[in-house]
Amino acid sequence: MADISSRTLQAIERRANASPEAFTCIASVLETDFENLWNEQEMPTEEQPKMPWPSAEVKDVMEYISDIKAFYIHLFASVVTITGLTIINLFLTLGYC
Repeated sequence: MADISSRTLQAIERRANASPEAFTCIASVLETDFENLWNEQEMPTEEQPKMPWPSAEVKDVMEYISDIKAFYIHLFASVVTITGLTIINLFLTLGYC
């Protein structure tokens, strides 16, 4: 067996560029010539299908969700700030009551 990791083999199967050393190891295991494997790698590959971009409706929904998230973040920050200031005010004005 060739001393190649499974990740390297998976990358080669996905038509990723592989090093000459990897092809040399594979060629020795398959008992074939290095040049045959190397030339096959450089063959043009099928273009991967592209994922469709989100539609306008999906973009609008994502923007709406982002706005809601921003609102709740600001609400939380405001509640924490007001609570903190109220506690500080109570401790600093204990002698005035």
